[in-house]
Amino acid sequence: MANVDAYGGNSGSMVVSQTTGMIEGILVRGNQDFVSGPGGCLQSNVCPDSGCPSWEEISKTTTFASSIPELGLQFTPVGQITHTGVVGGPFNDETFQITIDNPTSSPADYSVSIAAGAQHTVLLNGSGGPVMGTVPAGGNTSVTATLSGAAGMPAGIYTTTINLDDLTNSRMLSLDSVLEVGQTGIDVSPATDLVTGGPTGGPFTGTQMYTITSTRPTPVTVDVTADQSWISLNGSASPLSINLNGVGDMAVVTVGIDSSANGLANGLYTGTVTFDNVEGTIGDTSRMASLDVGRFIYEDANVNLPISDNSTIETTLNVPDAFCVADLDVEINITHTYIGDLIVELDSPQGTTVRLHDRTGGSTDDLVVTYDNEAGTQPDGPGDLIDFDGEIATGVWTLRVSDNAGGDVGTLNSWKLKIASQSSGCLPVANDVTLDVTSNVPSSVMLDGFSVNGPVTFIVDSLPANGQLFHSGGSQITSAPATLTGDTLTYRPNENFAGLDSFTYHTDDGQSSPIATVTLGVGRTVLASFPMDSDPGWSREGQWDFGVPAGVGGDPTSGFTGTNVFGYNLNGEYANSIPQYSATTGVIDASAASNVTLDFERWLGVESSTYDHASIEAFDGTTWQQIWDHTSGSFNDGAWVHQNFDISAHADGNSALQLRWIMGTTDSSVTYAGWNIDDVVLRGFVAPSGGYCLADANQNGTLEASDFTAWIAAFNAGDAVIADQNLDGTVTPADFTAWIANFNAGCP
Repeated sequence: MANVDAYGGNSGSMVVSQTTGMIEGILVRGNQDFVSGPGGCLQSNVCPDSGCPSWEEISKTTTFASSIPELGLQFTPVGQITHTGVVGGPFNDETFQITIDNPTSSPADYSVSIAAGAQHTVLLNGSGGPVMGTVPAGGNTSVTATLSGAAGMPAGIYTTTINLDDLTNSRMLSLDSVLEVGQTGIDVSPATDLVTGGPTGGPFTGTQMYTITSTRPTPVTVDVTADQSWISLNGSASPLSINLNGVGDMAVVTVGIDSSANGLANGLYTGTVTFDNVEGTIGDTSRMASLDVGRFIYEDANVNLPISDNSTIETTLNVPDAFCVADLDVEINITHTYIGDLIVELDSPQGTTVRLHDRTGGSTDDLVVTYDNEAGTQPDGPGDLIDFDGEIATGVWTLRVSDNAGGDVGTLNSWKLKIASQSSGCLPVANDVTLDVTSNVPSSVMLDGFSVNGPVTFIVDSLPANGQLFHSGGSQITSAPATLTGDTLTYRPNENFAGLDSFTYHTDDGQSSPIATVTLGVGRTVLASFPMDSDPGWSREGQWDFGVPAGVGGDPTSGFTGTNVFGYNLNGEYANSIPQYSATTGVIDASAASNVTLDFERWLGVESSTYDHASIEAFDGTTWQQIWDHTSGSFNDGAWVHQNFDISAHADGNSALQLRWIMGTTDSSVTYAGWNIDDVVLRGFVAPSGGYCLADANQNGTLEASDFTAWIAAFNAGDAVIADQNLDGTVTPADFTAWIANFNAGCP
């Protein structure tokens, strides 16, 4: 190991043996430890225990240290070796080798002997020892150690220490031979406690399964007991007695909540489950059980997500239970060396966001806190925990942690939701729906809503401006509000319409939900697509290129999909002191398009915008216009990040549209990965030519006799989407005459 934070860099740092604690040499190759800070000042780059950023490889320290020879004989094993068996034997490792290596350039003398106070007999090369000799430079030898008389020992634990001496270099080590005769042992996993909760009166469904494994050859009895009557063991409040036979035999115990807990008053209850090795003490352990009556508890106890500089992580908890939020507390456990860098936000399944932590706390280490409006820490905002009150808890909750500066990193260790439920029902939910549909084709639309109180009714509150709605398989909806028979209806856009359309709806279970919006993208078309499966033929400057990234300097090792990317310097970081270098698409015809968007996958690393720059521009037919510009601190995505931009101001109706990604300018120090892009797609709305083929009643794209049969079936069913041939919103005999006319006219 070496001090990678040494003044002036790593050179000269001592290298210490982790085994002996002795100084073995000095580090003579390493990377700089000082970097340019604001205003051109030098600042120390402190590496966390987990490693340095990609541009300073801590592995170089490890590689160098491994090449330094040890200063004396090396004995294997050292420390302890354990022999287990039943009374009378056999025992594992009754014979074992003590290997002696000499990595030095000179011969070395050794001695292997039995220390005073031996509790059982160990023979060395068949005798009581000592065994002495010389190991030549670069050579090795071994001593055979054998248990003697172990089969006649009564049950117990016996220890004999073997001295391992390097006589030439005055180094002394030891090895304890521990003989376990007739001992029992157990292991209980996992180490996780049971933490659960539920509404007053129950039910309480939380459980935790524990695996008990015998770790010794002697049969063992394990008593499992709980000190609280509300704790159940394998579904019963009674204690358990489990018999295991030999190493590896196992049993599973499920710790849960007994039905007697339904009578507990609101509050937090704790108890202990004990796992007792009846014949001995090896492995005796216990687990806590916590029951929060009046609250549901959902925990991700082992997130262990790294928080890197200038990056964002997300993790989720799924709430399967159906109830409404009366009160919500959040427990956060984050290890970090500067919590003033952090923003922490919580999103509910219904889309409400509360900012729990907003870069407060300055240089304080670690964010271990309970956010609780009544008895804990208040969120920094914007937003407050009461914003979640009244919402349905069911669904996915998302915790988002962003680091917004350089120099300090950390880990999201765990987080927990503690949610109190309302004693009465809450409002039903209607969620917004976004859907792309095809021009001149009717499309089915499924609405999204539910209630914890029972079935809901879906009610349309407004009609679309550029199309018609129909009951599923039925009549046209000509006015609002309109109650549906299920959660699905049909949308038919106006003939040759392309663009955005929308309507609103709500749900009802005796109470009405808030209004939700359905947004329909009609006729959205891919204008250009560059999946990077092959070279797109873009013009390139500087070190822009197409190919497989080498994974050096913070770059990925492949594309988001497939192996290729379009990137700046596929073999590492961008250079210092470069001008603007561009990767530019060919001409894209967007003359017939509206609402044009750009989507792509990004893997970008760039120093603070004070020093280095990256941007995206669009050619509007006359000049280049900026779409995006790097304006923040240093960052390296470290993963693929989806990007979406509305470029309609520069692209709509543009027959000469081009895009370019720009790397640079950069200053004279500190470089990052630069651009890597994949899966570039431009989309826009394009109005179709032609129109509806109304007579194609079976909707197979051709006019044929079977269309009449299909029309008759739709007429009899009252399915206006197909049967309403004169487009008056109703199904009448006049539609037969209209179908004949439409059939004879043919498709547009």
